[in-house]
Amino acid sequence: MNPPERQYWFVEKTNAEERYNVCKTCEKFISVSTQCRVCLCFMPIKSKLNMTECPLGKWKDIDKKYPNTQNPKINDLNQ
Repeated sequence: MNPPERQYWFVEKTNAEERYNVCKTCEKFISVSTQCRVCLCFMPIKSKLNMTECPLGKWKDIDKKYPNTQNPKINDLNQ
């Protein structure tokens, strides 16, 4: 899969908000550092980036609602 065009490096604002809200309710979320215990990413940043995914698969249903979001696993299923 090719990287998204520059205009799609970031997901839509509502998509990022929904992703991050899922993170904040996850048992693997470290609220002090806003990191994920699984991937160790800083979730306020990762949730905004296109072509990223939750290591536990919790963003799949959210990302399906946004056609410009390129999630490698979802796009492979849709082809």
